[in-house]
Amino acid sequence: MMRARVFGAVVLVLTISLLAIGCKTAGPRAKATGRELRIPRVARPWSEALRLVGDGKPMYSDFSLIKDKLGRWHCIGTFGESPDTLGSGYELSDGYALFHAVGGSLNAPMTMTHKIPYQVASPQAYMWAPGVIWNRDRTTAFLFYFHYLGSSEFKENCVRLLTSNAPDLASWHPYDGAELTERNMVFREQDDRDFCVFRDDRLGVYLMYYACAGTYPGLPGLNTIVRVRTSKDPQLSSCFQNPS
Repeated sequence: MMRARVFGAVVLVLTISLLAIGCKTAGPRAKATGRELRIPRVARPWSEALRLVGDGKPMYSDFSLIKDKLGRWHCIGTFGESPDTLGSGYELSDGYALFHAVGGSLNAPMTMTHKIPYQVASPQAYMWAPGVIWNRDRTTAFLFYFHYLGSSEFKENCVRLLTSNAPDLASWHPYDGAELTERNMVFREQDDRDFCVFRDDRLGVYLMYYACAGTYPGLPGLNTIVRVRTSKDPQLSSCFQNPS
């Protein structure tokens, strides 16, 4: 009987101690979850919002931003027009090339400049959803884009790469790295697009997130999925050859 009472008292003391420790550790956690959550909202109707690029006709889509060595911002994306093209942005006369706008600020309208063509032998193709990034020493800018012939069935669809060494990023050329099996073709899966490329200093690698067609557990057929590739080369010349 006495042993049972002693055992019960020990269990009670341990239980109270654990509860006390739990209260102390739960305090900061509860405080962290109680922080104010701020959600961005539109300050004015979209019809009154500042237009950085274009006048609403044609469509300017799937763009990426990069800052040159002169301190100017560049907006590079899909469709659009340029000073030397006329049309809808979808027409062959518009080159199916990437639009290119330049400005001194992200708070003021940008000026359209010449489009960026793909400059490789290919059936007529769209240049879709680019991602742009400097290498670490800012000697070369890399522009990844989806080389798209208008249907998922074309074997020529792939991810291609243009580079620029110009301080003002005015000129872009197909990448000629010897590690590629085909000129400036980085990799080929199915419908690879919407690239986001950045360096993670903690991991010491460049990361490329992108959308592509693939299978997903529990869903039939092909679906749009997000994949990531890595590159440890500080000059990006390894070109994200390894999929994850």
